[in-house]
Amino acid sequence: MAADPDGGIRVVKKDDFIAGTSKRQAFFQSLGFQFVKIVVLDETRLDDHYVMAKANVHMRFEKHLGNPVDIKNDSTYILFIKDDSPKVVFNLTHEDLMKIMQEHGLLPGKP
Repeated sequence: MAADPDGGIRVVKKDDFIAGTSKRQAFFQSLGFQFVKIVVLDETRLDDHYVMAKANVHMRFEKHLGNPVDIKNDSTYILFIKDDSPKVVFNLTHEDLMKIMQEHGLLPGKP
């Protein structure tokens, strides 16, 4: 399950999520994706298995050689952790990633 800053909510089956991840990876590669770094800013234990983690996501793209573009946005995750293995249950993205990418010239702006 995921939510965006405009109140959009998506529930996705695991198989569909995995398929979408491959498409997203190919899309990012077409824009010169270099790396992603996730820094946990705050962690709140909700119970024995659930944790809320607020994180800053930093991505670098280099669509044009020698011109790196850094994009940062904040997200909040609800994680289920069992046997030291976390699973994302819910993801809230605080900024519109496509809009940020447009503002940085990685995507064309809306007409």
